Amino acid sequence: MITQDSSPVSLYGSGHQSGVYLLHIRLSRPAAVSFGRHNAGQGVALPEGGYLYIGSAHGQKGASALGYRLLRHTARSSKKPAHPIQADLAASLSAQGMIGKPPQRKTLRWHIDYLLDLESAEIVQILAWRTADRPEFALAARLNALPETAVISPGLGASDHPGSTHLLYIGKLGEGWEKAQGVFTSFVD
Repeated sequence: MITQDSSPVSLYGSGHQSGVYLLHIRLSRPAAVSFGRHNAGQGVALPEGGYLYIGSAHGQKGASALGYRLLRHTARSSKKPAHPIQADLAASLSAQGMIGKPPQRKTLRWHIDYLLDLESAEIVQILAWRTADRPEFALAARLNALPETAVISPGLGASDHPGSTHLLYIGKLGEGWEKAQGVFTSFVD
């Protein structure tokens, strides 16, 4: 595991440019977000508080590799400022021989992009596991089963896996983050 005391970025595993990750997101005020075509383009009400996003990147290089995908999440569209975690992430990735430069431009493509583009949304922690395995759906199912998580809108964040939800609410104070970390690391161990 690569991590530093009080570092908001934890990278597990080595040797792979692909993997699975968990984002801890804090929304500082309620928002109604249209997530592309999800929910027929209708806005989804998001309460203030903590969120989890479970994602994966299965490529070995370029835009489909884990490092690039994570850096893409920390960028925002237009001239909006990047998430503050971006510098820590870039340094951690670079130290591991993974891509360490964020994309120049970001267009909103995936459901999560619409939330992360809000300046009131901030990625506060990232857990990533470099692996060729594909545990994303099992991880999402385990996190969905926690009593501390709540589904905001069925199917949100998981358009490639019908019936699953990869964006979860964890409470106004983000109470479920510690349990979510435990679930994530149980996959790594």
